[in-house]
Amino acid sequence: MAKLLTKTCSKCSKTKLTSEFYKDITKLDGLHCNCKTCSGKATLNWYRKNRASRLVRMRKYHQEHKQRPRPKEKRQASEIKYRHGLTWAVYQQMVKKQNGVCAICGKQDSSGRRLSIDHDHVTGKVRGLLCLKCNRALGLIGDSVPVAKMIVKYLRRTIK
Repeated sequence: MAKLLTKTCSKCSKTKLTSEFYKDITKLDGLHCNCKTCSGKATLNWYRKNRASRLVRMRKYHQEHKQRPRPKEKRQASEIKYRHGLTWAVYQQMVKKQNGVCAICGKQDSSGRRLSIDHDHVTGKVRGLLCLKCNRALGLIGDSVPVAKMIVKYLRRTIK
């Protein structure tokens, strides 16, 4: 069977090159019955005509699926799962439980980053969520309560 080089659009009745038609494996000739221009216009008209119902469906979908992580969050979610064994939903619950603030200083992370997951480096047990500064401070003192007490003692002695 010889391959067609032209085809007539059923919408505008113009004869055009077959490259001006979308592929459609359900048709005998393997091409859509309307040309790309007419198909584009029909799609645009449909979107304009059904705008309100589309927005309602989209809002409903996003409300039902808002716990799903976005691309950046998806990467963070897999990191959280790998490092701490927590799902994104569990992390989100922890954030909500702490009202989105650090468990130590009670502030949101000033750098705009997500709260870090604080964990015991020996047991791996998750303790809470911290801002970057508090998480680094704990790491620098090696999670040592005696060192933390000495820091507090020093600050009380020197700040009056």
